[in-house]
Amino acid sequence: MDVARVLLDKGTWSWACFMAEEAVHAALRHLFALRDCYPHMRIGHMKLELLAASLRFLFPSWRWSEDSEMQEMFHAAITLGPYYTDTRYPSPEGSHPMPYEAFTEEQATWAVAVASRALRAISERQVALAMSA
Repeated sequence: MDVARVLLDKGTWSWACFMAEEAVHAALRHLFALRDCYPHMRIGHMKLELLAASLRFLFPSWRWSEDSEMQEMFHAAITLGPYYTDTRYPSPEGSHPMPYEAFTEEQATWAVAVASRALRAISERQVALAMSA
């Protein structure tokens, strides 16, 4: 997240959005690693939404519907997911400008804030899992 914040401060908004997405993606993959599921995840970059949804099966004992922080993490996964490609590649139809022209300071600020909150929620789960192991 530090890189995303630096990019936000420098006005490189598309890359700040991308790094926010990547930070959440890496943290979610780490949850899989805590359950020794990481070798099965070596299929490249999974869609962030799919990765987050898979956690429901990996951790069935968590009270997902009652956990507002994890609900926020799922929201972050759904909303940040498209930033994996949209921030780096132009539209194949040419319907929107180049990524560095398409993203705004408002979008980057929002992405960094959402990712930061999601990372806090994920971090708390990582600590709990490590202590229960």
